[in-house]
Formats: sequence, C-alpha cells, structure tokens
Amino acid sequence: MRKSVFHLLAVVLGLNCCGVLAVEPDELRGLPLEQALEVLRAEGLAIIYSNDLVKPWMRVLSVPESGDPLEILTGILEPAGLAVRPGPDGSVLVVRGPGAASEADYPPAADAPDIEPELNINTPQPRPIEEIVVAGSRYQLARTVGQSMVRLWSGHLEYMPDLGDDALRPVARLPGVGSDSVGAKPSMRGGETRETIVHFDGLRLHDPFHLQDFNNLFSAIDPRLVASMDVFTGGFPAAYGGVVSGIIDIASLTAPERRFHEVSVSLFNVSVVSSGTFANGSWVGSVRRSTLDLYHESSENYDGRPIYLNTYAKLAYRLSDSLQVTGNFLLFDDDVTVTHLDGRQHVHATGEDSYLWLRFDHSPGQRWTGTTLVARTRLGDERSGFSYLEGVSSGRLEDARVSRVFTVKSDWSATINERVLVHLGGLLGDMQGEYVYADEVAYDVLVDFPGAASTPAHSRDIRMYPDGAQYALYGSVRYAPGDRLAVEAGLRWDRQTLSRERPDTASPRVGLRYRLTDGLYLKGSLGRFWQAQAIYELQLEDGVQRYFPPQRADHTVIGIESEFRSGLRLRLEAYRKQMSELRPRFENLLNPLTMFPELKPDRIRIAPDKAEARGFEMFVEQQARDNLTWWAGYSWSRFTDELGGHSTLRSWDRTHTLSSGLILNTARWNFSLGLIQHDGWPTTPVALNPSGRIVATGKRNSERTGAYRSVDLRLTRKFQLPRSALAVFVEVTNMFDRSNPYTREYEFRRHADSDELWLQTLNSLPRVHSAGFTWTF
Repeated sequence: MRKSVFHLLAVVLGLNCCGVLAVEPDELRGLPLEQALEVLRAEGLAIIYSNDLVKPWMRVLSVPESGDPLEILTGILEPAGLAVRPGPDGSVLVVRGPGAASEADYPPAADAPDIEPELNINTPQPRPIEEIVVAGSRYQLARTVGQSMVRLWSGHLEYMPDLGDDALRPVARLPGVGSDSVGAKPSMRGGETRETIVHFDGLRLHDPFHLQDFNNLFSAIDPRLVASMDVFTGGFPAAYGGVVSGIIDIASLTAPERRFHEVSVSLFNVSVVSSGTFANGSWVGSVRRSTLDLYHESSENYDGRPIYLNTYAKLAYRLSDSLQVTGNFLLFDDDVTVTHLDGRQHVHATGEDSYLWLRFDHSPGQRWTGTTLVARTRLGDERSGFSYLEGVSSGRLEDARVSRVFTVKSDWSATINERVLVHLGGLLGDMQGEYVYADEVAYDVLVDFPGAASTPAHSRDIRMYPDGAQYALYGSVRYAPGDRLAVEAGLRWDRQTLSRERPDTASPRVGLRYRLTDGLYLKGSLGRFWQAQAIYELQLEDGVQRYFPPQRADHTVIGIESEFRSGLRLRLEAYRKQMSELRPRFENLLNPLTMFPELKPDRIRIAPDKAEARGFEMFVEQQARDNLTWWAGYSWSRFTDELGGHSTLRSWDRTHTLSSGLILNTARWNFSLGLIQHDGWPTTPVALNPSGRIVATGKRNSERTGAYRSVDLRLTRKFQLPRSALAVFVEVTNMFDRSNPYTREYEFRRHADSDELWLQTLNSLPRVHSAGFTWTF
C-alpha cells in the first residue's frame, strides 16, 4: 500500500517527478525611528539613547545607500537633528545635533510592533542618557538575560528558500529547532511539537497550521505579515507561561507609509496585503488563499482538492499620547477532501479557527508602559471518512470539535531607576468545549508490542462538554549592579481547572549575563516550566476522556556569545532539559503519517516516567560584505524517554545536525542557498510472526533510517518600476532530488499458502519546484 499522506503531498504540492541575517537598509525607510534603532541594535551596534531625544512620532525619512551600520545610523538620525558620538565599551551615544526636528516635520507614525517588554530596549528613562554609568547599566538591562533566543526579521523570511512561502519553516534552520521535514510544525530541544507555542501580537495562537490532519503541512501565518519573530528555545521570561519547550513570538507588520500594497502569486498561494496610515491611526489587511486546487493533477492512487485560506485585519488608533487601541481579526480556514481511486480510503476534513482581540497599549508615565489584551478565540475542526486496508484493518470515524477561549491579559514594565527594570502581569481565561467522536474499527492483524491494541475490534461513541478556567500572575526583576553584569529573577503562578490534579503550579527562574571582555559574554539560566493541557487537546481519538495535570520541565542553560570587529558573531550553548509528570502520547510504530492514524493496528500508547533532552549548539554568522551574509549551525543532541527503568530514543531524536547557508543580495538580484543535514530518524525493526497473524517487533527506535540531506535554492530578480517594484523568483527544494528515507509503510500480500508482510521505505519530499512574483506598489 502506498502511504496516504505522501500521496496527499503529491496532490497538495502538485509534484511531477537562518540564520540571523543582515537587514536591508532600504527596509528601514518609513519605520518609526525607535524601531529602526532596534533593527540596528540587532545588527550589532550598541546604541544608547534617551526618549527625551528620540520621540515616538519620529520616523526614518531617508536611508544612506551604504551597508555599514554606523553610517546608516548617522544618516537616519541627521534629518531628526540628532548625531552620534562614541560611548563606553564600544557603544555609540545618540546626542542632540545641529538642528533638532519637531513633530510637525514628520508624517503620522505607524504603530511599531510591540516586542516583549524584557526585550524592549526603548523603555523611558528617568534621567538623561548622557550619564556614562547610566548608559552602561542601561545597555546591560537592554540585552537578553540568560534566554536562548534568536530574532528573525521580515527580510530573513522573504528570501529564505523554504517550501510553500511559509513563515515558520525557516525556524527549523536554527540550532535546537527541528521538524520532520514534511510538516511545518517545529519541535525545540527534544520536546514534542505541541510543546512549542506561537504568539502573534501578544495573543497565543492554538496550532496555527493548515492541513492539521495531514501533518500540519503549512503554517497559517502569511510571511508578509511578519515584521519580526523571536524564537525562544530555553530559559523563557516569566511573561511566557503554559509552555515547556519553545516559543515563537511574532510581531505583525506595521504600516510604514500612508499607502502600501503588495500582491504575491506563486504555485502554492496567492496573497494580497494592504496597509496605510490616517490621522492618528493605521491599518493592515491581508488575504492569502492556496492555489493548489486550481492547477493540481491527481496522483497515481489518490484524488483530492486541498483548499486553505487565511485572513487578517488590524486597525490601530491613537487616542492620546499615552493610549493606543488596536483591533485585530485573524481567520484560518481549511477544506480538504482526499479519496483513494480504488475506493479503499476517503477523508473529508474542514477547520475554521478565528481570533478576535482588542489590544490597549498604555504609557501612563515616564516609567511605566503596558499592554492589555481582551480576546475571543474559536477553534472548530471536523473530519470524517473510512479506510479499508485488506489484511490490515478497516474502519470509519466521525470527529467534530469546537473550543472557545475567552482571555484578558495585562502586561506591564517599569524602569525603577537606571539599574532596575520590573515586569509584572496577569491573565484571566475561560474555556468551553464541545466534542462528538465516533469510530468503529476491526483489525486483521495485531501488533505484538506494549501499548498496542490487544483486541481485534472496538467501537466508540463519545460526547463531552468540558469547561474550565485559567489564571496567572507573574513578575520579574532585572538588575544591573554594574556595567558588566545583569541578572534577572522571575516567578510565575498558574492555575487551571480542566484537571483536578495539581491545579496550581509555581515556576521560578533566574538568568544572568556577564561581559567578560569587549564583545564576549557569558550567559546562563535555570528555570522550572509547566504546561497544562489545552482544552482542544483532549485525546478522544485514542479513547482518552480526561485532562491530565500539567507537565514539568527543568531547564539548565549555559553559553558564550562573542561579537568580533569583523562582524563575525559566534554563539556556543549547552543545555539540559529534564521533563517529568508527562502525559501519555500516542504514536504509530511504523507509519506516523496516515489518513486515520487511530484506525491502524500499529498505534501504540507511550507513557514515559520521565524524559531528558541534552545537547550542545554552535552558531556562527557574518555579514562578509555589504551584500553577502553567511551562517552555519551545528548541534549535538540526545532525546530520550525513560519507561520502566529503560531508556529509549524519542522518535524525533537527531544526534548530529548541520545547517548552513548564504544570501547574496544586490540591487537587481538575490541569491540564497540553504543546506540541512542530520542523522536518520529512529525506527523499529519488524518481522512476521510464524503464525502469520501477529507482527513481532524488536526494541522500539533501536534502528535508524538513512541520513537526511537537502540543498535548497531561491533566486530572485528585482525590477524597479516608476511607481512600484516587481520581484520574480524561482525556488527549488531538495535541489539534487536526494532520496531521504522517512518512514516505512506496511501491508499484507495474500498468497495461496501464506500471508506476506510487505514493507516499503517511504522517502521525504522529492525535488519540488516553485516560481512566482511579488508586486509592491
């Protein structure tokens, strides 16, 4: 039997067969001046300034053509009447120049993306920045303290060669982040994919992926909406709760001009983005629809018409100098039908997730800034169909789920003095769910393995209407006793009522950053993190009718960062993550990607007593010239479960991983190349029992598939038109069409005198071509 999801890929993809990069200077034009300084800080400039000089209404009116960050800084400050002079420890100070600008000299400013307060280095200062001791301490307060975090900008996503114009696939190129190379959903440092959560403009999104029932093939965020993306793989600040492995925090596009429109068309999607400003306000709108159903051809065995759509709208209005209100709406919609041409399998899956929230950005005084969210989330999914696999199993199911989450969240930060930054916040939430699930299955073969089905048939008919509440309070203090050391200590309390076991959890954490010499920093963090089961994660498909208590993970991270005068940046980091109180999970022993994984006999229950992830990561990058950037990352890791005193590799373990690439950018061309290589996936050996009816297996995950390697290419030609710009691109994923073994499919072939277990190795994605254009006007 050919594996169903890979045939779906043929339908979905129409198959016929990361680094942190330098920002483009032209991307700064039109941004608020404060935000442009953030960009240049991320490029390596240690910029120190006072909000008495850099006002919120100031914008970047012109940008020098030079690619040198210091020259760019000087050029964007000059129209505002500001200048630079040398500061302490290689920093630069923003000072008043020969002719300060006034608010009347500037058009209305767009709202800048609000990065988490711990990372926001524009907090108002109580005293002038020209005091050197204040400058050194403030700079220490500004930088991340102990967290394992990388920030990607919109330019990184625009040119990275990643399948399907996807916002989240580039994340898998970072050290410590992995994916199964088929889907877009990442895992971080040995955690399950559900242990990585996504925030969008401050609101948590629940599984923001299209084609969720088919391995989450694409993320549901239009990359053209992303202004910046912070990726945390360990040591999270106290403001982030309900997560034990990883965080992707996305800040949305702002309106850089009075009018900005973009149309993008590729073999995967068509996208329209429009934004602009008006008196005291701005707006952004986006619609993206898949084009796969418009041109697809049936695969050899399957037919299907996958359709997905995502829509976003944002309207921001500044009521006063101290208060801005932003209304947001986000919608993800899926409709997929896949049918085996011989009538053996059929599935119809739909999904509609909607988010509606109001955001209030407050600046009540010189010391305090805050954000308050009021949000309503609705998650709806349905799937139905049947599967008949001769000699293996036959069954049907119907699954309908609706979840509603109402949330109020408030987050505040304050600069108490030049050495102390305080962060406080809280959350109130209400959750409601409706679940209707029914299935019926008969197995022609049973798998001889702990946790697999032990009876030849079962049927279920379940209806549940859970409800619960969630609460959180958190706070942290960042302290810089001198110019070299910054320390942050935080504590978070969470309460959830879906599970009666351990409803309350406390999460202490501490991080430090110490400057050993100029450009050389020591970082470390310790913390305890908890993740409660979300209301939509009830495991009815595997017969589980309860919510489990929160899972726990204890993080230990230590690392060194170095910034050289040549522009080379190096990060070395070692970590250990100890996980306990884990809830059971279900996996398919051989074939993880099928239409109905719960209707297959190799579905097994895994309930580890504890788990551990440990590893070492190295990441280096450099802007070698004004138009050339390269990066390389290597990680060694080991992810294990402990069951009954025995250690077993987790199914997503990768011991050695190498990721590298380069981007060459000129006025007319952009060339980007990426490489990912890692060890093969753990797999389980199987054999047919002499009775011919039972599959006998060896130790789980005791063997590996072949190594994975993919070279990806993207080439873009840019045209400057009289009043617009056009970029035409071609892209090739797995350029050398390498056969990367992914999993094994099995079926029984009947003969006159015996039954034969037939195994087929299935590979990951073959070479995939794409092309398209983006028109900006």
